[in-house]
Amino acid sequence: MAYEAVLEAERVGANVSSLLTRLNVASEYLAQAHISNTVGDSDDAARFADLCFETAERVKPEADLLRNMAQVESGVRLKFTILGSAISMCLISVGGFLSWRIFKRRYYQRVSRMKPEVPSDEP
Repeated sequence: MAYEAVLEAERVGANVSSLLTRLNVASEYLAQAHISNTVGDSDDAARFADLCFETAERVKPEADLLRNMAQVESGVRLKFTILGSAISMCLISVGGFLSWRIFKRRYYQRVSRMKPEVPSDEP
């Protein structure tokens, strides 16, 4: 369950490197428990199994917390992205409108200063 919680936290974008390290430690405890059980040392097998269980039990709530924090941060990032995009679109629209007005005013000023040329019929 702890491994699945870590995977879910990683899927939503949480930094789970410290949790993976602790899961590796728990898997080492589990391997030691299996080896101790295989050789017949039930006391060490039980001790390592308990260590594995305790380590994995501490990982799961932290993974859930990291997952929730990553989801909240993702929502905040999305809102800032939407807000930034909306502001940028407004600024581009206003800038384009103002640029067009300035261009149009200058164009009409140039046209009004021009004098029509009358072609002469002289050879």
